[in-house]
Amino acid sequence: MDPTDPTNFSSVAFVNDTGSPAVLFECGDSRGRDCHDMSGRLAPGERSDQQVFWGAGLDPWQVRDARGQIVGWVIVSTQRRESGAVYYLGDAESEPGKPTTPRVSPHADPRR
Repeated sequence: MDPTDPTNFSSVAFVNDTGSPAVLFECGDSRGRDCHDMSGRLAPGERSDQQVFWGAGLDPWQVRDARGQIVGWVIVSTQRRESGAVYYLGDAESEPGKPTTPRVSPHADPRR
């Protein structure tokens, strides 16, 4: 997939619904390799809009506390180009596993 082609991405949002600052890291795999800070520090209640590859596979995101400790994982799965999915950091699982269910469901992106 061409990472410079915007049609290869879905739009999602992450909301920090925890009582503590958090940082989102998008990772190359569920072992935590090749992770990149994608949000800076998210204060409680703050939202981070992101673009994720769609298609087969999973997109693992680490949720870290302000000290850099991993507090959980949000696993994003988008099978087609879509937008509107909202993931809450409070739903992060302690270990990476099955895809996280967004609290706001996505809808097909008409710009396919």
